[in-house]
Amino acid sequence: MTILPQKLIVVIFQLLPLALPFIEQALFAYLRDKYRHHWLVQLEQGLDLTPLVQGCVAFHQGSGKGSAVIHPVPRLVRALLVKYLFDLSYRQTEEKIDRDLLVKGFVGWAVRQSARSHHLATL
Repeated sequence: MTILPQKLIVVIFQLLPLALPFIEQALFAYLRDKYRHHWLVQLEQGLDLTPLVQGCVAFHQGSGKGSAVIHPVPRLVRALLVKYLFDLSYRQTEEKIDRDLLVKGFVGWAVRQSARSHHLATL
């Protein structure tokens, strides 16, 4: 069995973070294509949430007291839409986003990101 040289391993680990966004995009594209008849994929393709996002921007604290903004408004709007469409609690919504890659892609989280920050539960 051939063992990779240490320098090659170092280069691979240095390049891996640069490749992850492309891998994630390819994965989400694959899932959207594979499940193109799923209602969530069709909803994503046919639903323009821009007016709702623009209407909610004023309610999102961007500066001042409190915690830093973690979730952008479009992501929160989509997460709340998932919550209501699946009839979930806030905690269940976090779990659904974390466990279901199709939902995670719909909401806008990267594969390696976690929705389990408990910020959704405080909405």
